[in-house]
Amino acid sequence: MSSKVYFPNLNGIRFIAALAVIIHHIEQTKSFFLYNHNWHSPHIRLIGKLGVVLFFVLSGFLITYLLLTEKSRGTISIRKFYFRRILRIWPLYYLIVILGLFVLPQMDFFYIADNHRTDNIQEYFIVKVILFFLFLPNLALAGFSPVPFIAQTWSVGVEEQFYLIWPVLIKKLKNVFFALISVILFYLSVKLIFNYINQHTEAVDSDKILRGIFQFWDEFSIDCMAIGGIAAYIFFYKKEKLLTFLFNKYFQLLIYIVIVLSIVFKINVMYLQLEYYSIGFAIIILNLAGNPASIIKLENRVFNYLGKISYGLYMFHYIMIVVAIKLLGYFYIKNDFFIYSVSIGFTIIISALSYEFFESKFLKMKKKYTLIPSGND
Repeated sequence: MSSKVYFPNLNGIRFIAALAVIIHHIEQTKSFFLYNHNWHSPHIRLIGKLGVVLFFVLSGFLITYLLLTEKSRGTISIRKFYFRRILRIWPLYYLIVILGLFVLPQMDFFYIADNHRTDNIQEYFIVKVILFFLFLPNLALAGFSPVPFIAQTWSVGVEEQFYLIWPVLIKKLKNVFFALISVILFYLSVKLIFNYINQHTEAVDSDKILRGIFQFWDEFSIDCMAIGGIAAYIFFYKKEKLLTFLFNKYFQLLIYIVIVLSIVFKINVMYLQLEYYSIGFAIIILNLAGNPASIIKLENRVFNYLGKISYGLYMFHYIMIVVAIKLLGYFYIKNDFFIYSVSIGFTIIISALSYEFFESKFLKMKKKYTLIPSGND
């Protein structure tokens, strides 16, 4: 078996991305319970989006690098790639989906008063079941009312659709860089056309199917993954002059400052907000993964473990937030410190148990389909 590919600090990045989404959804869930909340804060809305975008860019970086490595050592086995992704993603995905569709709605404990999401689960129920089971949760969310506790799976659907396309793209096309740029330009061209239609056609407001298509494409975000892929391409092919510039400590500092200030002041670059942040995230990931002189270090045992269970953190957190708020409610505790502490604590515990006693069983099966072992997978 080939030597393992491992990038330092990236598990820490995974945890930070998951934490951003958890904070976003804690505030949203507090609003469902009619607690004091910051759900309408543009900063809360933004960090939730950026947590998902960070996941997308990181996936684009890791998957592209591993595929380029595999290609350089012979050829890419698309069949084995798909099996690896299935064993990593499907078991927990389907567990959460089954809980959200068939189990939790039957339990009074998980009912959220005044939350239209809970009441609307039966709306187009069969269609939703089909879409979730066909790994199209992003299409289900774009076209129908959200299903409680599993709405977050939309981004997993986007990732899975990315996995479906990416190995074929990297294997078949000789000029990978051109392919990455083409994906970005094609995605953005369609997105801008849709935005133009949306701005200038009143019929879109009343056409549910058209709105669903626009939302589906807007959230597909394969360009964010391609931006991560460009960072992987630069690092894999050792573009020294460019890396020297990107690895400069003053440039690193500038990128961190720009990202922080952009979040604080809610900078919006027309229709390219997520792409703007994706470029910054790609540069940060490139430094954390490949620059020994990175000005920030996230490589430690705590972050490594939390990053390792980050898929569980992302998938279980909605359920655990409600569990925490309900249990604290029995003691009339509505304090943010306790809500955040218990929600995050419960999420970490259930994710660790899931990883150790459920997910790991399937991860062990990945070995026979693995050509390039990765410590970040």
